[in-house]
Amino acid sequence: MPEQQRAPEPASGATESQLEQMKRQIELLTQALEQEKVAREEIKKQQIQGAVTQFRQALEKAWSNGAPPETEVNELHKLAVNLQISDVVEQTVTREVKLDTYSKAVKEVIAKRQLLRSSSSTLEWLRKVYQVTLEEYLEYESKFLLDLVADQYRGTLYQISHDDAVLANITPKLKSFGYAVVTSKSPEEALEKIEKINPNLILCDTDFGPQALSGIRFLHVIRNNSKFNTLPFILLCHQSEVSQLQSSELRANESYVQKPVNFDELTSVINKKLVQYREYIATLS
Repeated sequence: MPEQQRAPEPASGATESQLEQMKRQIELLTQALEQEKVAREEIKKQQIQGAVTQFRQALEKAWSNGAPPETEVNELHKLAVNLQISDVVEQTVTREVKLDTYSKAVKEVIAKRQLLRSSSSTLEWLRKVYQVTLEEYLEYESKFLLDLVADQYRGTLYQISHDDAVLANITPKLKSFGYAVVTSKSPEEALEKIEKINPNLILCDTDFGPQALSGIRFLHVIRNNSKFNTLPFILLCHQSEVSQLQSSELRANESYVQKPVNFDELTSVINKKLVQYREYIATLS
């Protein structure tokens, strides 16, 4: 019998060309699918971020004056469900907003000087208003304190006075205004400690008795110290010394406040001198 004829095999070159074309098509399709996947993930991410932002804004409004009533809490939960926010995300964002609004409330109270430095009753009341548990407060305590220090700290004042009444009256008020206050009983003691304290301003009595340096003499010693001679220096003087100080040539960084001290006047002078000092320091950098 005659041998059956075999179908001719395609040329090897044509086969390789077809394979290369198929490979390129697969690569292009893979790239297109990957781009589509990235685009879908980005859209989903933006949608989630948008939903969370919308939910957070609603929470911040609801928690602005403390924990919202139960009816409003239920409405917030419905909003989270409608925005397709998971329970875990809902709880996390709610907790963050609660702690943030509580922290802002504490700062506002301190800024308005309605919170005494030694009082814990106001903080306790605010914790109840914002339903912040003691465990939550302790967990975030370091952050609260760091935020308060950053917001309230205004500088280190070195107060030099042997007058217990002045110290008892002025020092706590200065601290409540956000100043760190270090005290010494005499200029001699201050000269020993000033290098370590490195203050931003010196507040000094004029009179320390016949056996001690006077405040004015101490001012001249500081003037001769190249490290501290540009520091703001405020003298607390008696009425009988005012004319002498007015006629003396006090420098731009120096001033005086008459006793008995008007605290508003004192803080005004302190703030003015500190602003001038910081502006001067800025020019050196």
